Amino acid sequence: MSSAAQVLALFPTDKFRLTADGRVIDFLDPTLTRLNTPEERVRQEYARKLHREYGYAKELMVFEAPINIGSETKSADIVIYQTAAAAASKDQARIRIIVETKAPEIKKGVAQLTSYIFSSSAQGGIWINTTDAPKYFH
Repeated sequence: MSSAAQVLALFPTDKFRLTADGRVIDFLDPTLTRLNTPEERVRQEYARKLHREYGYAKELMVFEAPINIGSETKSADIVIYQTAAAAASKDQARIRIIVETKAPEIKKGVAQLTSYIFSSSAQGGIWINTTDAPKYFH
């Protein structure tokens, strides 16, 4: 099964949208487009799931949110903040959940997610690639 088919099998009722030239239309900000990569498709579809199935408001979610780890700044795939104001300011002290998405065939990234959780106020995190069962941390 192709990586796109794996994503659609996991999220069959809500497909990501593409522009005429094949770029992904951003779920959180439809005025943005992103490269159509397997990891991006996983991220877009999981954000839809977080919003539609788990009830997280789009205003609480940020893609590629900065996470300061010592003197380095990394980017988390999806961050859910405690408030819309915290999301707007990307306040690392007011993070609720961090999600690390990977392309379907990628098996690594759990240590990366763990470092993000321990460097922030996150109450937990989720690692997902759509091939393996999601891993939850709290």
